Amino acid sequence: MIRYEDDCVGCPQGCIHCGRDHAPHYYCDKCGRESNWDDMHKDLDGGMICRDCLFELYPPIDDDDV
Repeated sequence: MIRYEDDCVGCPQGCIHCGRDHAPHYYCDKCGRESNWDDMHKDLDGGMICRDCLFELYPPIDDDDV
């Protein structure tokens, strides 16, 4: 899930409208942990899950499994 959060750092010269006041944060729909965009994957239900949950749901195939 994507949530937009306020990451404003309070610039001393005042707001320069850098976009930090509406920054995207990515959360896993299964475990709820925040991850970066590169670690997020779509699941079969259309949600977003982190890499750890992806491997938990769909373990990688080893040579022994073939």
